[in-house]
Amino acid sequence: MTFTHLNMHFDHVGETARQESARLLVAWAAEQDSDEPVLVTGDFNATDDSEVYRLLTEGTALQDARLVSATLSAGMAARWNAFGRTTPERRIDFVFVQGPVAVQAFATGDQTIGAVLETDNARLPSDHFAVAATVRVGRP
Repeated sequence: MTFTHLNMHFDHVGETARQESARLLVAWAAEQDSDEPVLVTGDFNATDDSEVYRLLTEGTALQDARLVSATLSAGMAARWNAFGRTTPERRIDFVFVQGPVAVQAFATGDQTIGAVLETDNARLPSDHFAVAATVRVGRP
């Protein structure tokens, strides 16, 4: 079985650019064969209450993997950490699925290196926490 995986990084400054990127992605997704699994990951620089998220998920076949996971999400909801400041309201990194994809688990890795997050000594490998989805592609 083959599948398509896209990794996105939407503009971090321009709302119009993010919305147009979402429209392009939705148009592309609509052209795909509904029997072909699609995974879309990335930093969308838009929260799940934004117009960008609405464009990506409302009335389209793209589904937020965290919301359709068969098991409860592990880890915190925040994906963006600004190198030490947790921002639970800033879920801007997503995994979307389309077609015959079963999301079995979803998690956020929130580990630091050498210290706890709340201290100034915390070292983080990125300004985003990792997100991971365990998926099964194809029809059961």
